[in-house]
Amino acid sequence: MAKTLRESSQPVTIVSTGPQTNVALLLNSHPELHTKIARIVIMGGAMGLGNWTPAAEFNIYVDPEAAEIVFQSGIPVVMAGLDVTHKAQIHAADIERFRAIGNPISTIVAELLDFFMEYHKDEKWGFVGAPLHDPCTIAWAAQARDFHHR
Repeated sequence: MAKTLRESSQPVTIVSTGPQTNVALLLNSHPELHTKIARIVIMGGAMGLGNWTPAAEFNIYVDPEAAEIVFQSGIPVVMAGLDVTHKAQIHAADIERFRAIGNPISTIVAELLDFFMEYHKDEKWGFVGAPLHDPCTIAWAAQARDFHHR
């Protein structure tokens, strides 16, 4: 990440879909690069119940110190928490549309989404589909204007 930031002529948006360990390490190890970061978009946290404990979402829970470093860095942070990602669900019919495309990539995507459907089917949240946690984060980075912020 440091190399990418150093070589960029414009500020970069960092997208982090897991624990904030690597981002925090970057921030602590290279304070001179903070101005090269436009924002940090994270998949993590929740404005309500967590998914790992009643109060914690997994990506924040496993490295809370790193999350604190990111949130306290002074760099703008966009948080796609569970309150957002639980609203973006894929359903079985959507997966079948991917599968019907019939190429190797669509097949891999369908199989990956099958896994998430199976994983989430017995969760306490009562999902009809499977939440798209990481894709929400990527979608925000690609199309921020389609999201409402608070």
